[in-house]
Amino acid sequence: MVRKEWSTVVSAARVASGGSIRSQRGVFVSKVKIAPFEHGPLAGQINHAVLTEGDTVKFICNIENYDSSTEVTWYCGVRQLEAGDKYEIEYEDGLAVITINKVTRADDGTYRCKVVNEYGEDSSYRRVDTTRMLQKPPEFTLPLVNRTAYLGEDVRFGVTITVHPEPRVIWHKSGQKLIPGHDDRKYTFISDKGLYQLIIHNLEKEDDAEYSVVARNRYGDDSCKARLTVVPRPKPADLTLRPMFKRLLANVECKEGQNVRFEIRVSGHPTLKWEKDGTPLAFGPSIEVVHEGLDYYILHVKDTLPEDSGVYRVTATNSAGSAGCQATLKVERVTHVKKDYELSKKEKEKLAGQEELDKKVRLSQIMAGTVVSPLPPLAVEAVREAAIMFKPLRRTRSQGPEEDRDLKRTGSPGAEEDRVPRT
Repeated sequence: MVRKEWSTVVSAARVASGGSIRSQRGVFVSKVKIAPFEHGPLAGQINHAVLTEGDTVKFICNIENYDSSTEVTWYCGVRQLEAGDKYEIEYEDGLAVITINKVTRADDGTYRCKVVNEYGEDSSYRRVDTTRMLQKPPEFTLPLVNRTAYLGEDVRFGVTITVHPEPRVIWHKSGQKLIPGHDDRKYTFISDKGLYQLIIHNLEKEDDAEYSVVARNRYGDDSCKARLTVVPRPKPADLTLRPMFKRLLANVECKEGQNVRFEIRVSGHPTLKWEKDGTPLAFGPSIEVVHEGLDYYILHVKDTLPEDSGVYRVTATNSAGSAGCQATLKVERVTHVKKDYELSKKEKEKLAGQEELDKKVRLSQIMAGTVVSPLPPLAVEAVREAAIMFKPLRRTRSQGPEEDRDLKRTGSPGAEEDRVPRT
C-alpha cells in the first residue's frame, strides 16, 4: 500500500477503507487511496528492431489498467526522450507510440517505456541495433551440405545468410556461374529474407557436380560448397511375404473307385508344384487342381485305383521363398466273391409249380404222340411274331362263286365250331 509522495509507509492495520490519516493527538497528516495491487499499470512487450542507417523505426507499447492519471515517458538508456523532429511521441487510451526518424549509429541502444499512475508504475524495454550489424560482411548460418539423389528426381539446395545489409547471392556449378532465367526448366532460384534456395529439376548424370554459393555485400563476402551425387534409381524392394500354409494337406483313406480330395489354404500368391512319391503329378481327367477364392486350392483324384496310393506333396513358391506340406493317400482294393443265390420260400414254391406244370404238359404230349423237341427261347419268340404277322384272312361278302362252292362242300367256317357242344 503506497501513497503518491512515496515518502510515508502506512500500516494496513491503521487504514480500513482509505481516508485521512491522523496522529494520536488528532492532528491531520495526509490522505491515501486504497486499491488492489493488480489495479496498477502494466506495460506490454515491445518488438526488437534491427535497422539500416537512415531508416525509421516505430515502437508500440500496449498498456493495461490505465486510467486518466496515467503518464508515459520514453527513455534511451538513462536519457529521457522529448518529442520533436527526431522523436514523435504519442499516447492515447492505453496505446503509447514513439517514432524514431532517420536512425543513426547514435540511436543504437536500449529503449524504455515507463508508465506511471497513482496506483503504481511499470516499464517495458527493447533494444535497437544499428551500427553493430551494419559493419559486418554476410555470414552463412546454415551452409550447404552434400546431397545424393536419384536420376529423374528434383533436388533442393538451401542456405541461410545474415542480411544486414542484404547480400547479393550467386550460385555456381563446377565453378561456372548459374544465371537466373537462363534455363528455368532446369533451375529455380528462391530468395526469402535470408533463406536462399536452388532447385535442380529432373536430375541427369551431367548434374553430378560440385555446387557453391557466394554471398557478398559492401563489407565483405562469404561462400560455401557441397557435392551432388546422382545415382541410378534402385529396383523397387520386393515386399512379398514368404508363402504360409493356413491349411495343410491331410491323410486320406478310401476304397477303390471312390473320389477323394486334398484341400489346402496358402497365402502369398504362390506358384504350386504337386508331386506323388517325389515325381511331378500327371494331371488329366481323373486328377485335377481347382483354385477357389483367394488362397484355397483343391486336388481332386477321381475313380481311385490302388495305384493312386502314395505320398502327395505340394510346394508353394514366390519371390520371397517357398513352403511345402504332404499327406498320404491309401486306396483299399475291392475283392469280388461269387456267392450262390438262395431262393426265397415264395420263389421256391413258384418254381416247383412251374416244374409240375411242365411235367403235365410233357406227359400229355407223350400220350397224344405229339412229342416235339422244345425250341430255344429265341425260336419260340420268332414263331409267335410270325403267327401275329401272318394271321388267316376271314370271309367277306365280296367272295367269288368258286369260293362259295368250296364253302358249300366243306360247310361254313363255323360249322365245326357249332358241333362242339358249348358249356
